[in-house]
Amino acid sequence: MAPVISIPPRSPIERIRNLKLSEFYCERPTDEVAGDSHQGQTDSAESEKTAWQLRKSRDRFAMKIPIGGNDICFLVDRAAVLDIYAQAIATVGPKNHKQINFEATLKIKTILGIRQAEPHDVVFASGGMFLTPLEPQYAEPRIEFGDDEGGV
Repeated sequence: MAPVISIPPRSPIERIRNLKLSEFYCERPTDEVAGDSHQGQTDSAESEKTAWQLRKSRDRFAMKIPIGGNDICFLVDRAAVLDIYAQAIATVGPKNHKQINFEATLKIKTILGIRQAEPHDVVFASGGMFLTPLEPQYAEPRIEFGDDEGGV
């Protein structure tokens, strides 16, 4: 009979709260700054710029938050944010780039706990939205990953 190894339960990780969105992103090098001139650009050029900004934001987020998550962003939340970026980048086009950027930002802020959302909030709805609705776990009152003893 093999010996039984007893592993004590890990204590819940407490997520740091009340952060600003910028605290979830690594500093952006100055050579990556997009041009500020928007005047005279076509919708196609604007959508390409939006896609570029989404990719850069995704990369800066992924560089700041480690793969296993940390005390400001759990691994399930990191994966959810990266999924929102992937959907937004794949969906952005000349006719929807402003709404895609708005939806992505709203949902990312909700996932990261910067913005509170009630169960009936627009981030959980599918009608009129380009990106998939968020999972109900992000609705208030929120059960944090580290506090969910019976779940994940």
